[in-house]
Amino acid sequence: TIPPSPSLAEDLSTGEVEPETYNTWADRLAREYAAKRSRGAGNSWSREQWAKEKEWQQQEQEHRRYLEQAQRLQTERAANHKQRYERGCAHIFGQGSPGTGTPLSYSDIPWPAPRGTVEEMVAVILHGVERGDPGVYRRYLRGQQVMWHPDRFTQRCGDRLAQADRQRILDTVIALSQALNRLADGAR
Repeated sequence: TIPPSPSLAEDLSTGEVEPETYNTWADRLAREYAAKRSRGAGNSWSREQWAKEKEWQQQEQEHRRYLEQAQRLQTERAANHKQRYERGCAHIFGQGSPGTGTPLSYSDIPWPAPRGTVEEMVAVILHGVERGDPGVYRRYLRGQQVMWHPDRFTQRCGDRLAQADRQRILDTVIALSQALNRLADGAR
C-alpha cells in the first residue's frame, strides 16, 4: 500500500513531481521497516528466518567477546612491557646498577620496546600514566626526559657502553629524548 516512487521520466516530463532525495528515501525505508516490525511482521517470519536472526545475534556476541578479550590481552601485554621497562631502568640506572667493568651492549639497555620504533617506545613509557592530570603527566614526562637526556645518559653509562654498539645506542637515546621533548612541549 505504499505508493511507488515516481520514475525519473515522470520527474523530468511533468516538472510537478519532486524527485526523492537520498535522505528522504533512507528515512522512508527506515519508517517502513519499523512499521512492518511493529505490526507483528515478526510473527510472519519463518523458523528459518528466526534461526538466522538468532545465529547472527550469537555471532555478534561472540565477536564482541573476542574484541573485549583482545583488548584485555593488549592492555595486559602493555602493562607487562611497562613493568619490564621499569625493572630494567632500576637495574641499569639505579643505585645498585652493575659495575663499570661490565660493558653495556644495545640489548642491555632497558629500552621500553627493545625491537620497536621510537613511537612504540614512547607508548610503553606512557602506558598507565594519568594524562587527565596535567601536573602528574608533566612531572612523569620530566622524569623520563631526564632519564633519556643524551648528556645525562652519557654521564651515567657512557664509559660502560660497548664500543661496537655505542653509536647505535646514542642514536636511539637521542631519538627517544627528542620524542619525549616534543610530548613535553605539547603538554605545556
